[in-house]
Amino acid sequence: MRRLMLLLIPVLVLLAGPVLAQGGTTVTAATDWAAAFNPIARQLRDPRIGDEEFATLRQELDRLRVAATTERDRFRQAAGAAQSQLDALGAPPAEGRESPAVAESRRRLTAQVQTLQDNAKQAELALAQIVALHDEVEEGARRQFTRQLSYRGPAPFLPTFWRNGLDDIGELAGRLAAD
Repeated sequence: MRRLMLLLIPVLVLLAGPVLAQGGTTVTAATDWAAAFNPIARQLRDPRIGDEEFATLRQELDRLRVAATTERDRFRQAAGAAQSQLDALGAPPAEGRESPAVAESRRRLTAQVQTLQDNAKQAELALAQIVALHDEVEEGARRQFTRQLSYRGPAPFLPTFWRNGLDDIGELAGRLAAD
């Protein structure tokens, strides 16, 4: 349960990120992907991880993939809108011939486009990291499955195996008769 809570914290951070007002366009701030990935990477290093935890990690990575894709697309769309506004201003005129208000708008829009493009690239990088983490989860699950397959338990051909089983059946029959 504690591990599940640790995995849900980054999702809540993703959904409740602060909002930045940029040039009349409201865009959610970029996600701190390292904070979202750290609990997953920490859990992958745990040698006691089981099938249920691997399934939980897969689900968490799927949620993060959706969030990163959504964030990347949102930043790309906002960058396109800001670039359109910048393009509407046209090419900058010769030095000193542009009004201060237009020059300030050009500077602000240029910075906004750069920030939005950088945030989209960070989300794209997060997608690559999610794929790498997903591969690690799959590899860990395969290793665990292989260990479980190659586990050598009691051989059914040994007389002690059957003797213990018959003893258990006799004990169960005795309890059922007593009830």
